[in-house]
Amino acid sequence: MMSNVPLPGPPDDESDDESIAAWHEWHYALDWARGGDFIPLAECLRRFELPLNNDDVRNWLASGLENGFKKPRKTKKRPQYVPFELEGRRFYLDARYLKIFEAMKQVSETRESLGEDMAIANAAAQFEMEPEDLRQHLRRPRSRWGLSPAKHDGMFDGVIGPKD
Repeated sequence: MMSNVPLPGPPDDESDDESIAAWHEWHYALDWARGGDFIPLAECLRRFELPLNNDDVRNWLASGLENGFKKPRKTKKRPQYVPFELEGRRFYLDARYLKIFEAMKQVSETRESLGEDMAIANAAAQFEMEPEDLRQHLRRPRSRWGLSPAKHDGMFDGVIGPKD
């Protein structure tokens, strides 16, 4: 049974920066927990300097303790970032997209010498893809892939301490 104690809401404009950042970190961890990955929420609970000021997290934990936690059948996976060199710049992208980006990079490097159709066919054969799938990937904007110039290991990148 839940108590009738009112819980704090989201931070208002007068809140200090630390409480706003803490509230957002709890919310981020709760999103992953609802998707079946409890690791970010456990990390937040272990941090003593991070106040539990997110009422959504409190309600989710309370209902989970009352009714039991249920993981969804298919849990969301957090991205594993790997480095990728493109046009002299280093980016970090999800490892699931690395093969696609390597093929796209090869197409851009060989397009002028071989022609577009032959470059796509060669890259698709080398990376074991269908040429039409590679052509579709080339049409998509790069913003869709989540390229980042900085590496994000997790939600506590700036926190000093042991990393697994």
